[in-house]
Amino acid sequence: MHHTDAPRNLLFLMTDQQRIDTLGCYGNRSGHTPHLDALASRGTVFDRAYTPTAICTPARGGPSTRASRVSTSPAL
Repeated sequence: MHHTDAPRNLLFLMTDQQRIDTLGCYGNRSGHTPHLDALASRGTVFDRAYTPTAICTPARGGPSTRASRVSTSPAL
């Protein structure tokens, strides 16, 4: 097995009650989030992610159920 064929690990971080403008990796200069900023610099940052609901528990479950998938097709 070549090193490129090795299985990859996925680390999915979801913070609770944190707006996008509170993180340094999204441009906040007054906040101090060095560890999240370091992870963001070496990983994938989603700048167009939306929550299916404002209630915490269902919002956390959305990505694992694919309920947050958005269709670009017009409604029939």
